[in-house]
Amino acid sequence: MDACWALSYLSDGSSHAIQCVVDTQVTPALVRCLCHGDTHVVTAALRTLGNIVSGTDAQTQCVVDAGIFECAGKLLEHERRNIRKEVCWMLSNIAAGTKEQTQAIATQAQLVAGCIMLMDESGSFDVRKEAAWVICNITSSKNDVFIVDLVERGALYQLCGLLEAQDVRLVHVVLDALTTILSVRPRCDHLCNHSETNRQWLQVGRAAGHNQYEILMDECEGIDKLERLQEHQDVTIYNKIVSILEEFFAADDAEDENVAPIVSENGKEFVFGTSANALSCAT
Repeated sequence: MDACWALSYLSDGSSHAIQCVVDTQVTPALVRCLCHGDTHVVTAALRTLGNIVSGTDAQTQCVVDAGIFECAGKLLEHERRNIRKEVCWMLSNIAAGTKEQTQAIATQAQLVAGCIMLMDESGSFDVRKEAAWVICNITSSKNDVFIVDLVERGALYQLCGLLEAQDVRLVHVVLDALTTILSVRPRCDHLCNHSETNRQWLQVGRAAGHNQYEILMDECEGIDKLERLQEHQDVTIYNKIVSILEEFFAADDAEDENVAPIVSENGKEFVFGTSANALSCAT
């Protein structure tokens, strides 16, 4: 345990300091320590590995090559909150790495499902935040296959649940992730693989010509949360929200306006689904 903590202190710094630790060929042993029965050993090893993956892409790859994913999946279910938080932080750094590193973590079903589960509102916020960074970093790859899988596993719902978080930086990345997800228009059959509920929503929405993810956003109250966030004091957040609403949901606003009754000039007649100009021409 003391050796692991010593390595964590040595690796907590520049990429040069991290490289000094990596050059000792200790990374595989640190990964094996994650399966140790002593929580203190696990914590120290996890901190060191987290420091290493915060370095260069090559240093991160050393941890990936050492087989980190197998052990990390089990730690996502660890009883100690701090360990769950640390492993999510480590995974988010891997997901933010090269295209190959993002792909490596995105194709780990257990890891992806575990991170999405940790984003649930019933959990501790600091763990939810780190888990969200993992998912947001995967979406930044803009890979349609990965995004379809994330939505199937409930990521869209969990991301919407974090829109009202007090952490401004987190809200920024969640909005970026939602923009990327909404920009994807996969085949409907792909989205319906895992969820009968999704299938029912999409059957209704497709008839109206909506993007299937827009429908899911509405069902998980994401649109309502976006509209409330338009009052946010952060200008960048406000601009991102306006951009999302205008690009993906402007048609809904137009439909609402068309449905609203218009009173004719005589003050007695109500016309639905007709523009004011058409009404004036008719009279």
